Amino acid sequence: MTPRFMISVDSATTLEGYVGNGLSQAELNAELGSSQSYELTRSTCGSVTTPFPNATSTLVFSDYNALVATLNAGVPAGVKAVVYDPEAWSFTPVAQQENPGLYEKLAAEAAHAHGLELIATPAVNLATVSGASTNESKYDQFLADGYAAAAAKYADVYEIQAQGLEGDTAEYQQFLAKAIAQATAANPDVTVYAGLSTSANGNAVTSAQLFQDVLATEHEVSGYWLNIAGPSPYSPNVQQSHPEVAVGLLNDVWLAWS
Repeated sequence: MTPRFMISVDSATTLEGYVGNGLSQAELNAELGSSQSYELTRSTCGSVTTPFPNATSTLVFSDYNALVATLNAGVPAGVKAVVYDPEAWSFTPVAQQENPGLYEKLAAEAAHAHGLELIATPAVNLATVSGASTNESKYDQFLADGYAAAAAKYADVYEIQAQGLEGDTAEYQQFLAKAIAQATAANPDVTVYAGLSTSANGNAVTSAQLFQDVLATEHEVSGYWLNIAGPSPYSPNVQQSHPEVAVGLLNDVWLAWS
């Protein structure tokens, strides 16, 4: 089965612009438009407009308090899932950075109380928040501290932010395998997605490299969060958007699985 993708509404709209010029509508519908795909937005104003109405419309929050406030006020029509995305950055309060497991549990309880799926996507950089001196990489520390288990335990979907390793397929696959094992031990029913980016932390990558990452891991995950990163407060190290990398990856996936 063709891997499914999480993707922002803005990125999906960008890719629609490549139909007839690098992409076909059929492949976009298959990869981005199924009910197993997720379309993501941080906007909570009015109804969410999406190029792919069959995909699961999803709101993204980096602050648990904002998530709860929005749910209590009433989510836009059509929204079926929420992402809780704590990271070591200004958009996540420090208390949540220091105890993401607690807030992932609370976020899941809030989402489920409103009949919504909870997608947990804690960033690997949370492992650096304590400031404790360690010789381990942040990826090893993330696993050693049990972040994958904590994220998956109460979530419906756990997206592993592995995109920082995407330039080395072996390291990407190894980290995913360990995180998946930890996550599914905590919650055998959790659905797992993995992160990919057209410019993780501003680093250049080719569509061929991303395709190799998919080939190495597609039997381990249900799909991928494909982030077409561009200059924004949420990706401060990115200088330029590279949607052509996503176009190449989606074409490679389509040709391999169609």
